[in-house]
Amino acid sequence: MELLRLRFDEQVRGEKRTVLRFHPDVAPLKVAVLPLLKKREDIVATAHAITSELRQTMLAAYDETGAIVAASIVAIAAFGLRQGIDLVGGSLWQTTFAASVTESAVRDALTSAVPEREVSVEQESDGGFLIRLPSIPHEEYVIYRSALEKLEGFREQNFSNIGPTIGSELRRKAVWAIVLVLLGISLYVAFAFRKVSEPVRSWKYGVVTLLTLFHDVVIPTGMLAVLGAWRGIEIDTNFIVALLVVMGFSVHDTIVVFDRIREHLLHARGRQVDLAAVIN
Repeated sequence: MELLRLRFDEQVRGEKRTVLRFHPDVAPLKVAVLPLLKKREDIVATAHAITSELRQTMLAAYDETGAIVAASIVAIAAFGLRQGIDLVGGSLWQTTFAASVTESAVRDALTSAVPEREVSVEQESDGGFLIRLPSIPHEEYVIYRSALEKLEGFREQNFSNIGPTIGSELRRKAVWAIVLVLLGISLYVAFAFRKVSEPVRSWKYGVVTLLTLFHDVVIPTGMLAVLGAWRGIEIDTNFIVALLVVMGFSVHDTIVVFDRIREHLLHARGRQVDLAAVIN
């Protein structure tokens, strides 16, 4: 990225002057730098020093981002994503009891009511209990509730039951939604840049857009994988919606930058173009 531009002996109102042009991102530096410049040699030395320092900062940022992306990929591969009942089906029961009721007491009550069912009971930080079961019919729900009502202070906060067929359908639709969004974005970018296929083919802009989307999506997904392994946090349809929102904001920022590049390339059509300078 071209942060500073030096032009010597530029004609300014009929006079030859040395001009130091600042990139807009570092323009505030000129207030502190310009009073210190006395000679052309000072301009050259200061420009090189500032550019070198900023380039090192950018390279460090690239390294940090690459490390975070790599760590996110490793976390997803190692831990996987803990899917909620929205995606896999099952029953989720949130209850509270008196302080004297323990996790083992709740588990024993459920197991004795229907011995053939697998039951998962977790006590939450607020003292409530989170009960996970396979998808159950209403008759079994009544049996379980009757067993829990024998424990002191039973109160039902929420009960959700989603069949495996519905969960599988939601999971399939979520995957298709993400795939179609990625495909639509790539085709749109390639179509929008069809008139500026030189010096870079238009489809490559779509590939770059997908890479930026991958970066912005894989990091929160990796964080959810870690939280799922350590804290039992599950992903559900709300997480899929959140990913789609992140993708929307990400592609918006990318399109804004690409649109400026396209504008400059259209103005320079038919002439030799320095693409790096246009991007800067």
